[in-house]
Amino acid sequence: MIATELEVGNEFGIITAGKPVYPTSQKIRFKFAEQPLAVYENEVRLTLPLHATPKATKGPVSLAISVTVQACDEEKCYPPGRLNAMIPVEVK
Repeated sequence: MIATELEVGNEFGIITAGKPVYPTSQKIRFKFAEQPLAVYENEVRLTLPLHATPKATKGPVSLAISVTVQACDEEKCYPPGRLNAMIPVEVK
């Protein structure tokens, strides 16, 4: 099983990202694992501190993000997947 990981694209050096803040996971025992696994269930909110660099201009920017996840059910864990998205950010 792999850990959930949030990655941020480097949008031309105008935004820097701090360390992602992950919520507290839940320890759940699955039939296929000897020890309980730390997992997230349902909807999860990650927080990512962003900072504009000196060369950033005010206005909207699209920031590429990627989240690596691995889903499991009672019987098994599925292959890891990657969720990609563009999120709107307003540089102030």
